[in-house]
Amino acid sequence: MKKVIFVCTGNTCRSPMAEAVAKKLWEGKAEVISRGLGAGGMGITKYAADVLAENGFDAGEHISASLTAEEVAAADLVLTMTESHKRVISDALPQFAYKVHTLCEYAGKDGDIPDPYMMGKQEYEACFEKIYGCIKAIDIQE
Repeated sequence: MKKVIFVCTGNTCRSPMAEAVAKKLWEGKAEVISRGLGAGGMGITKYAADVLAENGFDAGEHISASLTAEEVAAADLVLTMTESHKRVISDALPQFAYKVHTLCEYAGKDGDIPDPYMMGKQEYEACFEKIYGCIKAIDIQE
């Protein structure tokens, strides 16, 4: 089974939404976790949890955590929300750069996943739609 890590900045909005979507859509095909580049100890934001629930997904008792080199080493695939997240990880761990991609790039789509943090519910809904579309487009193989 593939080990996939979704990465954003604080691990409170985008990557936990991606984790929840992928856990359901890729059930039985991938072990999925989410992490942040500067995260630690916070829950998922209210709008992120609300938008997930309204679309039939559950983030559970998510607590934000920072990405570690050991997790990157153990992963088969690291999917970031932006090109800058990808660069930070690839620069810090060049030996693992081959497994680090943006979510959009890996799904064959353009752009980044915009950060809805501290914005309104509409931005979270748009963020969810983009994440969902990307994950649905990926044919994950065991």
